[in-house]
Amino acid sequence: EAKRFVVLIETLSNEWTSTSPRTDRVNSSLKWVAVINSFITSRGEFPAESLNILASTVLDVILNSDDDRFAQVRWCSLLSRVLRQYRFKLQIVVPWRQLYDLVVKKHLVSGYGYEGAAAVRSR
Repeated sequence: EAKRFVVLIETLSNEWTSTSPRTDRVNSSLKWVAVINSFITSRGEFPAESLNILASTVLDVILNSDDDRFAQVRWCSLLSRVLRQYRFKLQIVVPWRQLYDLVVKKHLVSGYGYEGAAAVRSR
């Protein structure tokens, strides 16, 4: 299992760092969430280096998917599980300012929505 996990993480990392447009990379990366979740659910012993690559890649996906909330939620739940389960093996630096700005900009600020027949500012 550990070897397959390493290959999976390398594939995810290579796909994310490809030169395709960012939105295509975010959408195509969603197929890996369920596969990685199944590996984490198995509670296997995985190399610390692969876990660090996974955590940093997932964090990069989250920070660069600011226009896709579905992708953010899926990847954030995965990152939360990885951080919770493998917190003693990980050596990751989280750019808190970027993460804070993303949360405030996309999830805490009132947005425009449909109310009645016209689009008005929702509260």
